[in-house]
Amino acid sequence: MIKNLLLFGAVSFSLTATAQDYNLSVSSQNYTDLTGEISLTHGQVWDDPFDTIPIGFDFDFFSRTLDTLYLSDFGLGGMLLDKADDGVNPMGDVAVFLPYGTDIIDRGDFTGSSESEISYKVEGAVGNRITKIQWKNVGFYSGPYADYTNFQLWLHEADGTFAIHFGPTSVSQPMNSYEGETGTAIAFVPLMEFDSEVISEDGFYLSGDPASPTMEVMSTGDVIEYLNGTIDDGTVYTFSRSDASVTDVNEKGLAFKIAPNPSQDFLQISLKEEVETESIAIVDLQGKVVLSDLTINQKIDVSTLEAGVYMVQIQTADGLSTQKFIKK
Repeated sequence: MIKNLLLFGAVSFSLTATAQDYNLSVSSQNYTDLTGEISLTHGQVWDDPFDTIPIGFDFDFFSRTLDTLYLSDFGLGGMLLDKADDGVNPMGDVAVFLPYGTDIIDRGDFTGSSESEISYKVEGAVGNRITKIQWKNVGFYSGPYADYTNFQLWLHEADGTFAIHFGPTSVSQPMNSYEGETGTAIAFVPLMEFDSEVISEDGFYLSGDPASPTMEVMSTGDVIEYLNGTIDDGTVYTFSRSDASVTDVNEKGLAFKIAPNPSQDFLQISLKEEVETESIAIVDLQGKVVLSDLTINQKIDVSTLEAGVYMVQIQTADGLSTQKFIKK
């Protein structure tokens, strides 16, 4: 089914914010393996693994709200669905996460002892949690034993942002490892009838240069393209809501505006109601404070920040309110 969608190139369509409600930003960050994670492969040699991943919170994905994902045993190793396949009953409508669309496998498949692990971890405080799913030291079904890659999918509770973090990778024989394609495939679809492959709600995929890919609409009848090359270690693809909507993490959330958003040099924060603030800060998606001691209506210099997605956090007596902004 879905694997068949990845076999051939396709006519593509330009992605617009109104079609998908997501923006893509590409940045570079040091890649770090998870610690204290929960294994999904349990030290067993795997090919086409199946397991359950509790997200740990309600995650807004396009127009859907999800609380659980499942490793799909359909045949790719890097595909996640929001329903489990029992192998008997039709799957029906599913959400599809494809952070890595090449057929991957435990490198221990060649030795009989597991050398690759799939795991997950939920980090952060309520309202600002991040679920991180990791594929560590995975090999390629059709590639040489020496080829491998590492990547993580992060789901952010605060604003529905999700990101793919790519780690150390070695692809010496791309034609073999990518099964005759130019690179891997990356796609996200909010609603698809699994058995018939009819897409009920358009998603998107990435095409072109891995250093600066293009988002393309994924509709029924489209077949996604592959990236043109191997993704570099430290690359991060961040997918954030294009409407820059306010997301409050307490019941009495504070409404505020960030302008311009996206911003390259300066931004300004204004309140939509009069309230006394205790602190205002900007943090990155790992929760690290990058700018602090800010004030309302201040002209804030963000020119030195790396391109990517950040969160503005305003603390009041009623609690913490957050809103994302995109640094160009």
